[in-house]
Amino acid sequence: MEDSRATWALRLEAAAVVALLAILGVLLLAAYLDAGALARAALALPPLALALSIVSLVLARRSSARLGRGNTIAVLVVAALLTSFEITVVPPAAHSWRKMGCRMNVESISMSMQMYLTDYDRFPDANRWCDELRSYIGSNQVYVCPERPELRCGYALNAALSDLKTSSLTTDPYNTVVIFESDRGWNASGGMGILPGQPRHRGRDMYGYAGGGPEEDSEHPAAQTLSRDAVIHGTAGIFWDPRAKANDGRGKAARGG
Repeated sequence: MEDSRATWALRLEAAAVVALLAILGVLLLAAYLDAGALARAALALPPLALALSIVSLVLARRSSARLGRGNTIAVLVVAALLTSFEITVVPPAAHSWRKMGCRMNVESISMSMQMYLTDYDRFPDANRWCDELRSYIGSNQVYVCPERPELRCGYALNAALSDLKTSSLTTDPYNTVVIFESDRGWNASGGMGILPGQPRHRGRDMYGYAGGGPEEDSEHPAAQTLSRDAVIHGTAGIFWDPRAKANDGRGKAARGG
């Protein structure tokens, strides 16, 4: 009986080690393939290794076999540390990665809009803007928000800019919303009323601007997050109406994120 317990203890210990090694392998593969699903699958492995290590340690203590107990304890400690890391560090880090991906998408759309404006001297039709920008964007993946991967497009065009000539824009283009987050899907357009039911970035939404400044331009970013409350109350320093008076008191000082 004791030999059987010792055998199972060693087997479970080996399985725990394999699980821990699999974490590294899966995460490296996920990074190489840019596969979020694989990365999420790897998050189940530290708790599995922890459970296997605990059972292995219990079986080893009930047997006369001393060999391997030290290794089991070491694996148990590593698994516990990885589980703790997963619980406390991974969620906020994963959110930051998704936020960064969303910002890069909106920056790409905003910069593609600038190329479109150069060619046509007007903003695209609000009912076809995704289709009209596709040749400038290059990849449909840019339309997919990492926070809402099930949507073909997680963004919307400011409908007030539909077919608007660039010469008709009276507001500061670097403060005028052109792209923003929405759950309405492909070719969605509108205004503040079609923002997601809940902000995707901890009380903040991502916006792209008609000016579409380069990424390194900190004063005129192509995209940034803004507080939903500030946007609703008109204190975010942005324009929805491209023909609004430039002196309506909403300046760049209120912007941030």
